[in-house]
Amino acid sequence: MATPMKEKKKRKANFSSAETTLLVDLVEKNLATLRGKFSSTVTNIKKQKIWEDITTQVNSLGYEKRTAVEVREKWRNMTQNAKKINSGLKKSLRKTGGGPEAKPADATTEKLINLFHDEPSFSGIQGGLDSGEPSCSSKLVKCLNCVLFKVFNVTMGINIVFHPYG
Repeated sequence: MATPMKEKKKRKANFSSAETTLLVDLVEKNLATLRGKFSSTVTNIKKQKIWEDITTQVNSLGYEKRTAVEVREKWRNMTQNAKKINSGLKKSLRKTGGGPEAKPADATTEKLINLFHDEPSFSGIQGGLDSGEPSCSSKLVKCLNCVLFKVFNVTMGINIVFHPYG
């Protein structure tokens, strides 16, 4: 018994530069509401309505018929890409030399970087510690534990070659 083959879904065209520029401009105008916390004036329904309005305006350009979910996903991907590029640019500033220079951001990404540059979710906490590096206090605690362990063992007359604190 032959089963009918599923018709392959046609892939939509990539967002054009006009669509992405308009998307950034429209989200920038509504950013306070879209990123705002829930309150009596900012509700999820209001946010969904704004995304539908943005989608309508993006679709009015006539390139491709897009859904609100697709437009919202494009915005999320653009901000993630901007974070990645911003991180790479900051990382390249700390290099001591050698290697290829970091690629400059395009105009849309540059606008997103400027829009979010001071937000901790975008650029990290100013003056914060990197969780991957041991802090001075943790090194000090380890050192004190080591000293106390050795003093205790010497006082008790115990000769241990291995101890847990190095």
